[in-house]
Amino acid sequence: LAYRSYLFLSSEMDLLDAESELDELINIRGDLHIIGLSNLDAAQAANVNLWKKEGLQKLTLEWCDILQNSDVTLRDLQPNEANRVPDCRCVPQQNDRAAQVLQCLRPNSNLEELIIKGYNGSSFPSWVGSLPLDRLASIELKDCQNCEELPPLGCLPSLKHVVIQSLPSVQLVGPEFLGDVGDIPYNNRKKAYFAFPALESLKFRDMGAWEEWSGVKDEHFPELKYLSIVSCGKLKVLPNFTSGPKQRIRNCEKLLQPLCQVCSSSSSQMNTINFSCIDFYIRDFFICKFRCSSALGSFLL
Repeated sequence: LAYRSYLFLSSEMDLLDAESELDELINIRGDLHIIGLSNLDAAQAANVNLWKKEGLQKLTLEWCDILQNSDVTLRDLQPNEANRVPDCRCVPQQNDRAAQVLQCLRPNSNLEELIIKGYNGSSFPSWVGSLPLDRLASIELKDCQNCEELPPLGCLPSLKHVVIQSLPSVQLVGPEFLGDVGDIPYNNRKKAYFAFPALESLKFRDMGAWEEWSGVKDEHFPELKYLSIVSCGKLKVLPNFTSGPKQRIRNCEKLLQPLCQVCSSSSSQMNTINFSCIDFYIRDFFICKFRCSSALGSFLL
């Protein structure tokens, strides 16, 4: 198949049609985007044998088969694929079925990029965040409505970029996100006792129920350079990162309130804040009734 391939599993497909589409993945290489996994069962998913696809570098697994909500456009498709665009009906599935399908779609350890979108299971399978994915450099988890906790991504030794977006059931991000990191090989060391040893960029967005981030120690995130928190209105406190990443905070009212109190109390306390690492948006300070706008103006230019 081509280096970039799209596979659409429509709700109107019968069993033979679906299996025919899956048979085309025998020699898949490069980039694969599967849309419509809500129309697949565990037995069909197991027949894909993604764990055998050594040439697969980027994998996108998308549950909802509504093309308008996908990152794929008709211009991305090959002529023969454009005629097989699925319908716009999103078929609801039970959580356990989605979990079984994702469990059977474990990719090969050579995978470098993974995107999971629209997954409606209540938890992620064990392979998401496990050491066999030791080459994985980027992962995105988007629109996973029922997941209540994040997978242990801190165990992945090559992971550099993480995006977590629209997981509305997650209230706590804690040690489960870090994982059991006692035996991670990194930088020719036999053991490394910190999570996310290579992570450079971490982005959270639209996490409406997220209230607490705990469990981060000084030795965790040693290479983190950029942290983005957008539209996480209930989150109160960020961990301390020894790597001093640049931080982009937007539409997070409870995160901004302590800073605004410091800024409005005395100019001497402002000297304790490293503003060079923080990128706030002026409109976020409206919640402080303009108390901080004049004090912080020079830092926002």
